[in-house]
Amino acid sequence: MLVTYNLGKKSMLNFRLKPLLTISIVSIILGFTLGSCSSPVDATPVDDIATSVAATLTAQPTRTPPPTITGIPSPTQILPPTPTPSSTPTPGPSPTATTPPLPPGDPRDGLNLSQPYYEDAFDVSTTWGGPYNEAAANMIKDGYLEAIDYLADTYVWWSTTLPQGTNIYAETTAEIFSCSGKDSAGIGLRIQGETLNSGYALEVSCDGYYRLRKFSAGVVETLIDWTASNEILQGPNASNTIGLVARGSAIHVSINRVIVASTEDFSFQTGTFALYANALETPGLIVHFKDFKLWYF
Repeated sequence: MLVTYNLGKKSMLNFRLKPLLTISIVSIILGFTLGSCSSPVDATPVDDIATSVAATLTAQPTRTPPPTITGIPSPTQILPPTPTPSSTPTPGPSPTATTPPLPPGDPRDGLNLSQPYYEDAFDVSTTWGGPYNEAAANMIKDGYLEAIDYLADTYVWWSTTLPQGTNIYAETTAEIFSCSGKDSAGIGLRIQGETLNSGYALEVSCDGYYRLRKFSAGVVETLIDWTASNEILQGPNASNTIGLVARGSAIHVSINRVIVASTEDFSFQTGTFALYANALETPGLIVHFKDFKLWYF
């Protein structure tokens, strides 16, 4: 059984501990903690700082490591035979749809966006682990990951997965249901730490804003504050493809495959990935994530 504790604190040096007992079934199956909870704290805290730390079982069952991710080879062009003249022309096959070329200077230059190196259709329940308690529940269903944040507060509960990456582009399609204001869907990369509570995380809100934050073992720094974007489809029942590009110290925000912002930070150089719902105004916020894709530079 995995026991998760909820650490609250008035300051960075004054802690109070209150136990929050949960059972993480996926963590027991995989033999390691995949889910993590982090609580946002600005550089100059105003509200109570909160962070949730998961304790890992001492005796873990042996697990089989994930297979090595390999690139998908480019399709080989097959030339059709020379057509025989005919009095009646025969229509040929329809051209295959291709991804439009990237604009000059796009940080994803060199990637074939139509062929990810790794793709998760959320049809296997063991590829993601995450919270399942009275505060949040993330579950793999029929072709999507459902993330529910039951409490409208500053806590962030996320699910993490198996692949690791340093210089990468990761994206997923997030459909947010009944929501308002800054209720948001989030994706994280370079997630690391003993309890997987550190890394970079992008959030896209119900009212058409995005922000990028850095989680450092419970302390959170805002790298890009809430910024409006015309690329974001707003409101309940809206779907957006959200992604992050990380190349060295450069981090780029992608909304519906358009780079909308960039910044620099190299606190974390590698790690795994995270998905989450963040209810700031609507208790019981639900987000469905589909088609997680990953490219390596």
